[in-house]
Amino acid sequence: MTSKKSGKMRNSILVTGGTGFVGSNLVPALADADYEVDVLAHSVQGEIPEDVDVHVADVTDLESLPSFGSYDTVVHLAGVVSVQGSVDNPVGTFRTNALGTQHVLEQAREDGVDRFVYLSSGAVYGTPDYLPIDESHATECLHPYASSKLAGENLAETYANSYDLSVVTLRGFTLYGPGQDTDNLVPTVIEQIEAETDTVSLGNLEPTRDFTYVEDLTSAVLTVLDKSWNQYDVFNVGSGRETSVRDFVDEIIDQSDSDITVNSDSTGRASNIEIERMVADVSKLRQFGWKPEYDFKRGIEATLERFEHNHD
Repeated sequence: MTSKKSGKMRNSILVTGGTGFVGSNLVPALADADYEVDVLAHSVQGEIPEDVDVHVADVTDLESLPSFGSYDTVVHLAGVVSVQGSVDNPVGTFRTNALGTQHVLEQAREDGVDRFVYLSSGAVYGTPDYLPIDESHATECLHPYASSKLAGENLAETYANSYDLSVVTLRGFTLYGPGQDTDNLVPTVIEQIEAETDTVSLGNLEPTRDFTYVEDLTSAVLTVLDKSWNQYDVFNVGSGRETSVRDFVDEIIDQSDSDITVNSDSTGRASNIEIERMVADVSKLRQFGWKPEYDFKRGIEATLERFEHNHD
């Protein structure tokens, strides 16, 4: 079926950041679901599914972006994802996450894209006033990463209100899974186990998080793409389960049959940006038929299986 705007197929999607961690898991799932999908990325890396074209461009440079005219939907994943990296380089973080998002929205507006999916973060809630955290919870930006993602949300909502563009924001909670950069918790532990080191040094193990396996985020994207939505809407994406970092790391070690010792820096992140407890209320997205399929034990098992497959 064609969209309301001339000549576009309703299932034609451009994924920005499509070769990154989330994109490398989402793009094959979209292709398997019979969407016509292409990728916009800063560089070509990893395996790209057959029939997926890659546009090499920089979201911080509006003039480098290709025409979006053949796409009905843009899924915007491109961005800086490191909290500490944002503290170290706030200018670069805002350039990519805020200005880059505005550029992608503007290109979508100029080329008459119908729908826009923006990947934000549960970090925008800051220190929670209550648990679990629902979408009506107040936002509080404790670090530049959270602020830059919330700026992207505000831009997305502005474009939805001002122009003929339907937008959904997905706030992902503590994502993990295959393809994640090695400066994240899970690949750090796995790689140290595989290297047969005696110890692994980590930060504070006491905080709790809503660890969310990447396939649950992928299925959330597929769910919102399959539904009609309001002009602008926001959904949490999480497992709905609260797990301490300590229990999560212990499970990785147990499933790996390793005797590695964990050295914990109890101070961890600076206290002014550390969040002690996080867990998402995902009941709003559940109303659309989505549900998280992976608790942290199953998610770790799937991650380890993919890691072993990729290193055979």
